[in-house]
Amino acid sequence: MLLPNVLKFNSPKVTDKVNTIFNKLNFEDGYSDIQRLVSDIGLSARLTDYGYKEDHLETIINGTLGSAQAPTNPRIPINDDIIGIVKEII
Repeated sequence: MLLPNVLKFNSPKVTDKVNTIFNKLNFEDGYSDIQRLVSDIGLSARLTDYGYKEDHLETIINGTLGSAQAPTNPRIPINDDIIGIVKEII
């Protein structure tokens, strides 16, 4: 569900890799094509469809920054980055 948004966030650091993935998948508009796949498998791209409420934002931020994957992310997010990604999908 977050894949298109997280790829967009990381793409400045891994543009060639992202483009290679899109090319291998024969995607013409990579981010939209990924979003279509998410929809095709029956997932909503909106957090509100899963019960998201504004007071969940701090938990999401802390969980993201504290995750084991955060240090290996191509681009290290800060609070404002996570807020931006979340606001794109609420």
